[in-house]
This record gives sequence, structure tokens and C-alpha cells, in this order.
Amino acid sequence: MKKKLFKFKFKFKFKALFFGFVLFSSLIINTNGAECQNRKFGLGIILGDPTGLNGKYWISKTDGVEVSLAWNLVKDRIKILGAYERSFGIEAKIDFLEELSFFPGIGGAISLGKDFSLGVIIPLGVESFFKKVPINLFLELAPELEIIPETSFALYGFLGVRWIFK
Repeated sequence: MKKKLFKFKFKFKFKALFFGFVLFSSLIINTNGAECQNRKFGLGIILGDPTGLNGKYWISKTDGVEVSLAWNLVKDRIKILGAYERSFGIEAKIDFLEELSFFPGIGGAISLGKDFSLGVIIPLGVESFFKKVPINLFLELAPELEIIPETSFALYGFLGVRWIFK
């Protein structure tokens, strides 16, 4: 009985994550917006804490909006992260990379589950774009200052990969 209940909870959580990610992705995609030089939208996964789905819409060559809909492994709840990020190119002469960038950002975080919380995040990361395949690989740390229901600090870290749509 306990095993069946676990499977049900996992399936329900995954469906909720997927539905929420599709909803948030549809909100940030703007087909009439300004196009950047090489990429427009990326969709993929993040592994770490939290683990889940991730999307990024590039407003320009250097600026983008990132949204993650994931499962917080530590507090056992759904985590929604959204941030505005600005990329700065790193001079790297690597043959198979189109670009290597450092990015800081600012955004918000919402936690849903047994308890609700709202906070501010400051993501910092490194991302790479490959020449021959439309893949974006990134590593990100996102410190969070939770404001509601009480003030607390959290640190999220994950490795992610996105398929790039031009």
C-alpha cells in the first residue's frame, strides 16, 4: 500500500510540474519580440536542488529571462524560479564552443506544497553554447532570501542542459 501511494504522489507531482512548466513557458514566449543573433528560446532540464524543467528566452544577445519549474529535494515541495539574467562573454579559445559566458541575474522564487514561501534570488552561473549542436549547457548557483512567511536563507545549485530553438 505504501509503495502504491509513493508512486501516486510521484506521478501527481511530475504532472503538476509539467503542467506548470508549460504554462510558464507559454507566458515568456513572444513570437513578435526582438530576435537575438543566434538563439531565441531554450528548453531543458536542471539536475541538483531543485531538479526539474527549465526554459530561457533570450531578449537580446546578452539578456534573457529564465524560468524553472522544479522539485525542491530538501523541503519536499514545488519550486518556481524566475530571473532576468545578463551574460558577459569569457574569452576562451575552445574549438567546439561557440560561446562561453558568465551571467548574474535577479529574480523571484515561489514555493508551493505543505507551506507557501516567496523570496528573492540572485542567480550566478556559467553557460556554454556549442558550434555544431543546438545545446546550451549551464551551471548555476542561486542564493535566495525568503521573505514570506518568515525571513530565511537558502542556496540552490544545479547543472542544466537546454535544447536551443532559433
